[in-house]
Amino acid sequence: MMNGMIKALPKKTIVFLLLVLATPVLLPVLYELQKLEIKKEMLGFLQKRKLQSLQLAARDVVWIDKHEIWVNEQMFDIATATLDNGHMPMTGNQKLFCNNVLI
Repeated sequence: MMNGMIKALPKKTIVFLLLVLATPVLLPVLYELQKLEIKKEMLGFLQKRKLQSLQLAARDVVWIDKHEIWVNEQMFDIATATLDNGHMPMTGNQKLFCNNVLI
């Protein structure tokens, strides 16, 4: 009886149902791929722009994520950072905002 029901469903309906069922798996994967593409684009952007140098005490560094810190009430993208006797020499770029929008 179950085989008769499956055979009775059109192929378009089966494909649609498979897509609906796969959506919870596909959306996070697509989101992660988009994040990787943005990171790749930002790293390329950092390499093209003139890098600024900072040297902060390690205890004063406020990390936002792996590649961003908070300095003087602004975000700073990090290209390189090392730890040297409690100090962190870094290179990167200040993030530019206009009306609270990243430019």
